[in-house]
Amino acid sequence: MSVLPGYFYNCIIVGAIQVLAPQAGLTNMAMPGFTQVFYVSDYFTEKQLDTIAGGGTFIIMQNNKWTVPYCRHQLTTDMSMLEKRELSCVKDLDYIAKMGRETLRPYIGRFLVNEVTMTTLYSVANAFLQKCKDDGLANPNSNLIKIYVDPNSRDTVIICLEIELPVPLNKIKLFIYV
Repeated sequence: MSVLPGYFYNCIIVGAIQVLAPQAGLTNMAMPGFTQVFYVSDYFTEKQLDTIAGGGTFIIMQNNKWTVPYCRHQLTTDMSMLEKRELSCVKDLDYIAKMGRETLRPYIGRFLVNEVTMTTLYSVANAFLQKCKDDGLANPNSNLIKIYVDPNSRDTVIICLEIELPVPLNKIKLFIYV
């Protein structure tokens, strides 16, 4: 048995990102492929792990050496807001942006900027947004805000989408009253 550096876990994380839906979370997901994680639960206290995670560290945990390692919390290094802190939100937004560009790319260079094209782009953007909602990539109250010709560049159309991302369930508070 060989001991490998922790960065080898990046391969497992990237593999999970590749096969799961963009909005799927990794928190508490088993990270198979390795049998033991060193210097985590047997080294740090829960409070110390919370402090480490508070800085945006994606921690691979293992409760004891007989259990499968798992993701403690799917954090990114940008802890400024929920949609930037959760890896699933960042993946989801990246996917939406890429698919949006791919959806609109066929119209570049082949159409004129006119009323017909604006109507077509409006329909295409709305259909794209609806697909995002139907696929669970965006919440139902996401909207196409506006579409217009850039006043500083007449050959550029600006499409503004307001996307509300689905967020992971991170905490459950249970209150029991007697």
